[in-house]
Amino acid sequence: MFAMCRKIVAVIIGSILLCVFTIPVVYRVVNYTEIEQREQNLHSEFQAIVHPEGAKQLKYKMNSKIVKHWIRAEYTYKNMSDSEGEKYYNAEMNRKGWIKQPVSEERYKHFHESIYKKGDYEMVFIPNNDSVTIYLNYKDIFDRLGL
Repeated sequence: MFAMCRKIVAVIIGSILLCVFTIPVVYRVVNYTEIEQREQNLHSEFQAIVHPEGAKQLKYKMNSKIVKHWIRAEYTYKNMSDSEGEKYYNAEMNRKGWIKQPVSEERYKHFHESIYKKGDYEMVFIPNNDSVTIYLNYKDIFDRLGL
């Protein structure tokens, strides 16, 4: 009896693991053009950001997993405090149709981040002295699964 239960549990776990790995790959193959368009839109949304005068890009990297794509960039700017930078980017994001999301006091106190959302896109700004790190990603079911 124990051996039979063990086999059933093994089959169930194996089936779940097979689905977890197969579904995203099949989704990527079947929806290739949609995923590529999403990546292009992600890049376009990032390029649409107007940075403060004199801002200099230090880093830019587009990353991806099976389905998920995201951008991480870092900019430095002179003659602007973190609060001025935060005000600047808040006005810029509002002008572009992004909606600022609430952040817990604890999280804001530790990371001082601002989060904006536009459809399924999410942008995070994290100021650090005379620079800002920007993360832009697409939020969907695969993002919640970490794929």
